[in-house]
Amino acid sequence: VEPNPNDYWLGIWDPAEFHAAYAGTLYDWNRFFPAIVAAIREVDGSTPILVGASSYSAVDWLPWLEPVDDPRTLYAVHQYAPHVYTHQDPYTTGIAYPGYFDTDYDEVPEEFNRAWLEGLFSTVDAFMAAHGVVMAVNEFGGKRWAPGIGPFCADEMDMMEARGMNYAIW
Repeated sequence: VEPNPNDYWLGIWDPAEFHAAYAGTLYDWNRFFPAIVAAIREVDGSTPILVGASSYSAVDWLPWLEPVDDPRTLYAVHQYAPHVYTHQDPYTTGIAYPGYFDTDYDEVPEEFNRAWLEGLFSTVDAFMAAHGVVMAVNEFGGKRWAPGIGPFCADEMDMMEARGMNYAIW
């Protein structure tokens, strides 16, 4: 859960930049987790194993995760995007759902609404379709004082239900 060599060691938040420089190295989670899955399977062939991508299992890092050939391995994401919204302090103003603000730190404001969330979940859809795997969102949510957090979480739950995904609010 939450492998994060990109943050802890390197401070790289762009998955393309990280993988261009570090794919196949000892920083690459894809080098480690298959051996962990294999070791578990040597002693336990039935317990489901949850695997997430790097950067704390963030959705946008999912395309760089390389699934293993194990039907009992499930893939999970933690969905706190956009972090500036879900983790704002109680004194932040102007960041609400739905709303309009810079969701991706590029200094250009975007619409932040259900369509934005559908765009985010399209990454999960693509991963499931490409690999024929089961997905879960084993963490999502936000700070209780974030304006519109109730409708934000409700929209996410609707999307997860529509995809047949298990999920856990955190």
